Amino acid sequence: MPPSNERKISPWIACSLLFFDNETKAYEGKRALIQLDSEGGISVYGYAVVAKNADGTLIIKTWRRRRAARSVVDSSRLRRE
Repeated sequence: MPPSNERKISPWIACSLLFFDNETKAYEGKRALIQLDSEGGISVYGYAVVAKNADGTLIIKTWRRRRAARSVVDSSRLRRE
């Protein structure tokens, strides 16, 4: 049995994709999710801020994996900035 200060890992992982009007709002949303995680309201396993170019390609502005989790992103359309 894990110590009481460790979080239990659910047998399923939910993934949320959030869309914002601009990059500033995206970073504000990321900070809000991290805050909810620190308060125990949700578990954030990782995040990425991704922007779409005029030609339809996507650029990863920032990302971080905070805990082990499975990837649900098709990386074929992504490139690092």
